Amino acid sequence: MDKQEILTEMYRQNPWWESGNIQMGSNIVERDISARLLSGLGERKEIQAVLGLRRAGKTTLLRSIIRYLLEEERIDSRNILYFSFDLATTGSKEINPGTIIQYYEEMIVRRPLQKLEKRVFIFFDEIQMVSSWGAYLKSVHDREYDLRMVVSGSSSMNITKGAGESLVGRIMIYRLDPFSFREYLGYKRIKIEDDFQLSTSDITLPLNQIEIKIAFEEYFERGGLPEPLLSNTYPLEQLKQNLDLTFFRDIVEMFPIKRVDVLQGIFRSVAINTGQRINWANLSNDLDSQYRTVREYAQYLQDSYLIEKSTPQIGSHSSRTRKMPKMYVADHSFNRIYGTKRGLKAETIAFNHLKRLTGEIGHMTDPEIDITFADLAFEIKYVNRPEHSDVRGLLRAPENKKLFLITENTYDTWTISGRKIHLMPLWLLCLCGP
Repeated sequence: MDKQEILTEMYRQNPWWESGNIQMGSNIVERDISARLLSGLGERKEIQAVLGLRRAGKTTLLRSIIRYLLEEERIDSRNILYFSFDLATTGSKEINPGTIIQYYEEMIVRRPLQKLEKRVFIFFDEIQMVSSWGAYLKSVHDREYDLRMVVSGSSSMNITKGAGESLVGRIMIYRLDPFSFREYLGYKRIKIEDDFQLSTSDITLPLNQIEIKIAFEEYFERGGLPEPLLSNTYPLEQLKQNLDLTFFRDIVEMFPIKRVDVLQGIFRSVAINTGQRINWANLSNDLDSQYRTVREYAQYLQDSYLIEKSTPQIGSHSSRTRKMPKMYVADHSFNRIYGTKRGLKAETIAFNHLKRLTGEIGHMTDPEIDITFADLAFEIKYVNRPEHSDVRGLLRAPENKKLFLITENTYDTWTISGRKIHLMPLWLLCLCGP
């Protein structure tokens, strides 16, 4: 692309330069990280990085921040620069953050950044498409201009690699997950009046529980990715196409993938058996691939936010990593593609919700307990009529653990062998904080 083509692309991606506003839908969902991201754009000088799965809503989040700056903060429209390296043709070496900023100075604000009287906000979307992008941003960051920068990316490894040592201490990282159930209720304009906390002694059922349960069935069936969740007509074939785009556009282009069939096979196996322990040796044989290749490809899937790992929580860290981990698909929308069993899908929803609450989350193998973190232990039994036999593993948990049996609709408290077990519907768990 020559200079004029790049400028044309810049104007296309920044329509507010001419209109003074940004056009977005009326039902934009308030994401959980929005407030923290806006706070980081205040007096903090660090670059803000938003990482997450493709189609999880990163671009919409950035655009909603831009709308807030235009409408609420009254920032001059020309003092906001947005550029997506995913939307533009990036084969030319001249398309990089340095070039975009140079053309922005020369042709848009027509002044060097250091001479602008008001703060500039720069948003670079899908920055991982640019190699060594950290060096470009460091050179701007260290000049002490009055500006704030936000970047987004679909790969934790490539963001870390691209940032390198040059941005150590200069970048703050936020993770954008697919929609939580609370975020979906916000979209549906369904109010949650109570602040449910797992650490409290008792959790009461909300008065509008019927309305909430209906919404949860939608969330359970469609998943947390914005497009399938917010559309009543989103076809399964389109979900498959977006998954293929993640494989072939993101992972294959960013990582040394020689066998896409193995990459897809690993993801298929995790999606079908989500929440189950993975035997890497057996999977290597099934996929006719080397053990090392399967482990490396699985890590690429993790770095691209497609799968999540749960490690045993007993023993040293080194012994935990040697054991077979449990693997989860990162959003239950993908379970629709592979016909995953309903109970495994429910455990995946519980795991992904609880992982949002705390970074360190795992499971126990002796006794077998589905999910543990801090002083909480969870067994997932997605049935309407749980039995006492369903809590055998929980009863053997350490005495300091608060015990939960997650069900489909049962809300109760059992006391067995002197241990209290809190029975809680999955939909109610998904409303709870730590």
